[in-house]
Amino acid sequence: MAAAGGHAYHFAILATLDEFGPDSQVQIGQRCGIDQSDMHTMLNELVDQGHVARTPDPADRRRNLITLTPAGHRRLEALDTTLTEVQDDILAPLSPTERATLTTLLTRILG
Repeated sequence: MAAAGGHAYHFAILATLDEFGPDSQVQIGQRCGIDQSDMHTMLNELVDQGHVARTPDPADRRRNLITLTPAGHRRLEALDTTLTEVQDDILAPLSPTERATLTTLLTRILG
């Protein structure tokens, strides 16, 4: 992530918004496993970069919805491309079957 000029939390937040759509800061943090104090900092950075927007939740004016912006979607695509390239380099010695097995085992360990 550092080589791509990003932060792992940024990628996780952008990917979560892309997959699940706009949501509250608390929900996004829970989905990503990010502590709320870190979430606040990461969201401020993403807002400053124009990758996400905070808007009042029409269902509950006391909270904000976090929304992925077009710039955020482009940033997510760029980070995803970089990660795919790095993974391909790291896993180059493995066959497709070995890669699938590794993914299954890591998912079980981290799941």
